Amino acid sequence: PCNIDMACLLSRLLAEGLGVERDIDRAFETLDVPGGTADGKLFAHIGMLHFEQQDFAQAERFFTQGRRLGDPDASMHLGMLCLMQGRHAEAEEISNEGRRLGNS
Repeated sequence: PCNIDMACLLSRLLAEGLGVERDIDRAFETLDVPGGTADGKLFAHIGMLHFEQQDFAQAERFFTQGRRLGDPDASMHLGMLCLMQGRHAEAEEISNEGRRLGNS
C-alpha cells in the first residue's frame, strides 16, 4: 500500500532539491500512486507543485479535487488562488468552508 504522507514528503524533497538533485518531473512521478488513490491531501500537494510552477489552471484543478474530498489544505490553497485572481466572493466562501473543515 502507498503511504500518502511519505509520497508527499519525497515529492517535496525532489521539488526543492533538499538532499537530492532537484527534479520536478520525478516530484510529480512520485505522486502517481497505484490504484487510483483518491486522497484530498495528495490532490492538495499536487496542486501546490503546479502552483509553484505557476501553472495556475492545473493548480486550481487539483485544489478543487482535494476540496471535494474534504481536505482543508486544498480548500485553503484554492481560496488563496481565487483571492490572487481577484475572485473575492468565491475566495471568501471557500475560506469559510476551509475553517469549518479545520483550517484556520
